[in-house]
Amino acid sequence: MIPYRLIRSRRKTVALRLTAQGEVVVRAPMRCPRDYIDRFVLDHERWIRTHQETLRVRAEDRDAFLLTEGYPVSLCGETFPVGIVPGERVSIQNGTLILPAGDMDRIREDLLKLAKAHCLPRLEARLDRWARDMGVTYGELKLSNARTRWGSCSRNGVIRLSVWLLFAPDRAIDYVAVHELAHRRHFDHSPAFWAEVAKVMPDYDDQRKVLRRFQTEPFLQSLAKKER
Repeated sequence: MIPYRLIRSRRKTVALRLTAQGEVVVRAPMRCPRDYIDRFVLDHERWIRTHQETLRVRAEDRDAFLLTEGYPVSLCGETFPVGIVPGERVSIQNGTLILPAGDMDRIREDLLKLAKAHCLPRLEARLDRWARDMGVTYGELKLSNARTRWGSCSRNGVIRLSVWLLFAPDRAIDYVAVHELAHRRHFDHSPAFWAEVAKVMPDYDDQRKVLRRFQTEPFLQSLAKKER
């Protein structure tokens, strides 16, 4: 029997999911018999085993990942090849992202500081441009450390974008900006909201797929692993 963690609640159906660590979590109604839940898990054994193996391989890739000379790193849509210089501080010099020798654990904090300093003015300019195009306003822009949410918009117009978004492809960053600004007209995810997004970004669904793929890249997984 595949081990699983059971969570009972006032729901009507049985559902399962895998955590990022490969743990099986089953949600079931309060009175659902345990033997029924066991059979449900067994019926999904092949799916569980396949996805657990995928997660295992991703974890191995993430833990083994090292930034190498010439590796392209995107910062707010600008791509910089990595230059490995022992003893140097993390910096951008002559169009090259300079990193000290070592693994991601050693450079992670300084790289995030550099990304924030380099990207925040550019993000603000980009957000201002999209706000003008969409005919909306917002309060201020803040960066968050969220790992599962690229952005958010409060009712008073404060927009928060994940620091991990700074390393995403250029057009995908624009999608998140447009998404959050669209909440200034529709504070929900209704058809009217998505129509507002599509009005200025017809390929928004393609960018959502880009972000989903980006989340699985070894570079991002390695960079963000201590946040999990």
